[in-house]
Amino acid sequence: MTQMLLLAAGGEEFLLDLNCVRELLAFEGVTPVPAVPGWFAGLVVVRGELIAAVDFAILLGRQPIALSAVTRVVVLGGEAAEFALLAEAAEELRTIDEQALQPAPPRFESCGLVRGAAADGKVVLAGKVLLEDKRIYA
Repeated sequence: MTQMLLLAAGGEEFLLDLNCVRELLAFEGVTPVPAVPGWFAGLVVVRGELIAAVDFAILLGRQPIALSAVTRVVVLGGEAAEFALLAEAAEELRTIDEQALQPAPPRFESCGLVRGAAADGKVVLAGKVLLEDKRIYA
């Protein structure tokens, strides 16, 4: 059984392995950066450090996240914070059986960031793949 964070982006709910999540913070603003891909939302301050913030909805080919009071900053990384995902919401933990994952919904088959679907239909993200996505570090 694996602990997962339930987060929302682009009008859908996703599960992300808690082992990839360093922190979950309230959204306090983002500093835009010029001449970057649309999914790169800008920079957020996390404990005095600037961290790249990714609009996860755009990364998945959806409309940008509507920033609001419930927007969350999901800081990902291993030993150190590597980057942050902006999520429409992220406030619940779920435990899933990874051995029982179903195939990814067809609309996510080509994105490479999805491992499959949980028994309740929530899309399970490939956290380690996301952390190694070369688009984010280019």
